Amino acid sequence: MRRFPAGVALLRHPVHGTILFDAGYGALFNQATKPFPERIYRWLTPVSFNANYNLPSQLQKLGVSAPDLVFLSHLHADHVAGLFDLNTIPPVITSQTAIEKLNAKRLASLQAGCPAMLRDRLKALPLKAVESLPQLSLQPYGLQAFGSGYDLLGDQTAIAVSLPGHGFGQTGLFLPKTSKGAIFLVADAVWSFQSLQRNLPPPKFTLHRLGNAAAFMDSFAKLRAFHLAQPEVKIIASHCTESYPLSSSEVKI
Repeated sequence: MRRFPAGVALLRHPVHGTILFDAGYGALFNQATKPFPERIYRWLTPVSFNANYNLPSQLQKLGVSAPDLVFLSHLHADHVAGLFDLNTIPPVITSQTAIEKLNAKRLASLQAGCPAMLRDRLKALPLKAVESLPQLSLQPYGLQAFGSGYDLLGDQTAIAVSLPGHGFGQTGLFLPKTSKGAIFLVADAVWSFQSLQRNLPPPKFTLHRLGNAAAFMDSFAKLRAFHLAQPEVKIIASHCTESYPLSSSEVKI
């Protein structure tokens, strides 16, 4: 059996403070997947959650009590549950498609990877759509194949990029200049950096179960082409053991 992390990245901005990319697992996941049919999620994806690695503990190690902003790549439970371990939930941004899917009924929401209890807690938040942010061209960054981007902070230090195929409304975050060079946080558009290098996407059966297989393959192909053209950009996938060791990940932008 292999272990996969549920990666979270903390970005530090000199003006806007701390920005969290995704929130990982949290205590609410266990509660949300106790009843049936939500328990099916646990059966299909066995989860080992250590409270010593919860989101507040990881942030505390970095001297952060709570982030100033949260960007959710998509609303699968392993990317959002940790949000509700925070004492105070800051403003949250995600895609309009993801927000609209929160209106799905119980079984449809489970099929979309967001158990009803998590769905309802998310719906209670004043979520902001990334599409409401200033739109900009991705051509200067060599990302024109992905369409247009959205300027998360208004200074082009963090650019939201649509990466459809996995879940609903999946959106990555491109960071052109950071303390660790250019970084592209791609969530689950790639399962591991090694798979991107070897051109090995997940099996089609898995892709169909977790979203739109054709859209996933299109995003994967675009990411691979981008990687081959700009290998110096660090591409970070949320469940990649190379990207997320069992320690906190922090980037200054």
